Amino acid sequence: MILNLFRIERAMLQQKYSILIQKIPDLKSQEFLSNHCTFRIGGPADLFWNCSDINLLPEFLKITKNLEIPYFIFGGGSNILFDSNGFRGLVIKITDSNFEFINSSAPFLKASAGARMALLAKESFSKKLTGLEWANGLPGTLGGAIYGNAGCHDCEIADLIENVTLYDFEKGIFEVKKDYFDFKYRDSKLKKTKEIVLKATLKLKNTNTDLKKSKEAVNFRAEKQPWGFTTGSFFKNPEGDSAGRLIDSVGLKGYQIGEAKISEKHANFFMNLGHATSDDILKLRALAKEKVMANFGIELEDEIIIVNS
Repeated sequence: MILNLFRIERAMLQQKYSILIQKIPDLKSQEFLSNHCTFRIGGPADLFWNCSDINLLPEFLKITKNLEIPYFIFGGGSNILFDSNGFRGLVIKITDSNFEFINSSAPFLKASAGARMALLAKESFSKKLTGLEWANGLPGTLGGAIYGNAGCHDCEIADLIENVTLYDFEKGIFEVKKDYFDFKYRDSKLKKTKEIVLKATLKLKNTNTDLKKSKEAVNFRAEKQPWGFTTGSFFKNPEGDSAGRLIDSVGLKGYQIGEAKISEKHANFFMNLGHATSDDILKLRALAKEKVMANFGIELEDEIIIVNS
């Protein structure tokens, strides 16, 4: 009985896929998500769309919602763990990286959600503008940075927000200011509302770029963070402490399950040694949370986004 219901549901979903493919011919089928994230983990998505023009996204999402097709949207894939079983529905990758500098009484940088933070930082340097030094070499996109209030070295994207263009099914396309987001440490209102970043304008400073700060950001990542198939920090730092220190203190630095390993260089980085599955990573996650809670009474909170099948 359960198997028959599953087959019926899959058949209905396939019919919806056919309708969507007719409307959007450049959709891909069975695209491996491991090719689109820094973890290099993730099975095939039923459908995959590379959104290279952010202006097309709202109308596309309306069609998707009307068909009741499950979907997930992401940008650079630098803080995501996809399921090794893939994704039953549609995955949308925002790759629109258009940006422009607007000269007025104060310099502004207007960019699409898919613009890479590292590129925006580099281009700001070339204009001798200050504000994005901390983002030099930072993986990920502007949309993702706003969603999770990305930052480092006592700086964060919230400090630069002038306005953001969002999309919501009920509100449509609308523009908001910084205060709208309720920014906190690695958090924003968007994690609850699920509103989608389309574009944003950052306010920079018309002073010489702090090259020393920029170099320090790059050197810090090279010296403190591991290279390989990984994300950024796996857990948020608890207030007044470090997730890496806590995980190290319970003896898990270098601990391995399958092909997944907690980095020996920084214990808040989980590594895919080449053939790790999402289950391997999730087992390490559960172990780290359990040990830290048992020893320190602190519940570690995910900084990465876990996408189920």
